[in-house]
Amino acid sequence: MHTEVPKVQFKDLTNRSSNLKAGSQLNSETMRLMVLAAQERQQERYKGLPIHFNSELCGSYLQRYCAIPRESLLLLGHTFELLGLSARALDRILKIARTIADLEACDQILTSHVAEAIQYRILDRAEQKV
Repeated sequence: MHTEVPKVQFKDLTNRSSNLKAGSQLNSETMRLMVLAAQERQQERYKGLPIHFNSELCGSYLQRYCAIPRESLLLLGHTFELLGLSARALDRILKIARTIADLEACDQILTSHVAEAIQYRILDRAEQKV
């Protein structure tokens, strides 16, 4: 998975107090806690199953735990056709969307989670062509 990061100006690197935007408090410790909470959610969700994390989802587990609303399904279908994605790519998008939802402590996968997961897939494809 890839993500684009905007170029940082030198003056912003040397002036640490200006690095935080208003309302943005996502530092390394906050992110670490979010990841740990997401892992806990996954372990609780899959308790008693032969899987522990979203990355292990496949088959009926993928269908059960990565159910998406109709709007998301339409978006995914359009993207699938437009980009010529494989079934494997579709599964990866769903797993990433499930993880994004977990990071936001959301029980349901929302269209915004699917859209974000699709963006990561598009960046992966762009990186592979380079």
